Amino acid sequence: MAQKLETMSKEERLERLRHSAAHIMAEAVLEMFPDAKLGIGPPIDTGFYYDFTLPRALTTDDLPVIEEKMRRRVESDVAFRHEEIAKDEARKLFAEQPYKLELIEDIPDEKVSLYRQGNFVDLCRGPHVERTGQVQAFKLMSVAGAYWRGHERNPMLQRIYGALFETEEELQSHLQQIEEAFRRDHRRLGRELDLFSFHEEYGPGLVYWRSTRSTGPGWSTGTLRAAACARSSRTSGGRSTIGPATSWCTRRTSAAPPCGRPAATWTSTRRACTRPWTWTGRTTTSNR
Repeated sequence: MAQKLETMSKEERLERLRHSAAHIMAEAVLEMFPDAKLGIGPPIDTGFYYDFTLPRALTTDDLPVIEEKMRRRVESDVAFRHEEIAKDEARKLFAEQPYKLELIEDIPDEKVSLYRQGNFVDLCRGPHVERTGQVQAFKLMSVAGAYWRGHERNPMLQRIYGALFETEEELQSHLQQIEEAFRRDHRRLGRELDLFSFHEEYGPGLVYWRSTRSTGPGWSTGTLRAAACARSSRTSGGRSTIGPATSWCTRRTSAAPPCGRPAATWTSTRRACTRPWTWTGRTTTSNR
C-alpha cells in the first residue's frame, strides 16, 4: 500500500507535491499546444519547473491561462498511477517526443517507469502524490529559456517556473518576500536613481559609477570614489563617472580620454585599461 501524504515528513510531502504540480502543468501546456515537445519537470527548492519546445514564444500573459487549466485538473481529482513498460513499448508511446526518446536511450534497464494522470502520461521515476486534488497552493511565476540538458549546443527550450507550498499562507508569504526583494533590488534602484550604469562596449559586466557633488547621505562623490578605488577631480557644473579597474579604451569625439591618459597616447586601438579612471566632463547618463 502506498504511503499516505500525511505520514511523510514535510520535505518529502513538498517534493511530491511540487513534482506532481510539474506534471499537471505539462498536461495543461500540452492541452494548450498539442504539438508541444516535453523536456523534464523536476521539483526545486520553492516549487517546480518544466521545459518545453513550443510553436511560439510564451509571455507572462500565458501564465494565468495555463494556471487555470491546471486548477481544472486539480479539481477533477484524478489519481496518479505508476506503471513500468518495456523500452520498445515506451519508444512507441513517445514516438512524437524526441526529448523523451533521448532519455529512454539513457536508461540502462529494460523497463522504464511512467506516471499517468487521466489521459496524460510522462516518463518519470516519481514519486508523486496520490491524486491531483492534493496539489493546492501554487502559482506560476515566470518564463525563461534553458538549453536542453544544460548544454549550449542543444536546443533552447522554454521553461515555466512555478511556486508551491503546503498552505496558501506559506505561498503568500513567499510571494511577499519576492515582491519586497524586487522593491529593494539594488540593480533596479541604481539605474532609476542614476547611481551607476553598464556599457558593453567598454567591458561587459563592469560598473560605471555616476555621482553629483551630493546625491544624498552616504552617496557623496568621495564615497563612490573610494568604492571604485579611483581619484576624481570635479569640473564645475559637470558630473563624475568613475570607471572600473579594468575596461576598454576607444577613441571618442571628446578632447579627453576616459582613462585620464594624455590625449597624445590615446589611440583608436581598442585595448585594456588596467587602472581606475575618472571622467569629469559634461557627460550624459550614457557616458558617451
